[in-house]
Amino acid sequence: MLDEILKDPEDIKNISEMVTTYEAKILKDTRDYLTQVTLKDAIEYVEKNPHPRLWRLVAETALEKMNLNLAERAFVKMDNYHGV
Repeated sequence: MLDEILKDPEDIKNISEMVTTYEAKILKDTRDYLTQVTLKDAIEYVEKNPHPRLWRLVAETALEKMNLNLAERAFVKMDNYHGV
């Protein structure tokens, strides 16, 4: 909705209504993959398609499942040493 923003940029009340966010296909596929297979299989999939956002998704899922070893590995892969 860039036209609406540019029409009157001073009168924007809720910018979140004017911005649409789309997930990339690989992110959507990884999210689906994490719900359908084991975490180890998901990690193999993300290793083939490495990206920090995918590793964060794996780390969050591993933490939810209380698999701390895999969560630690995912945090290290995305260079988030604070998460470790």
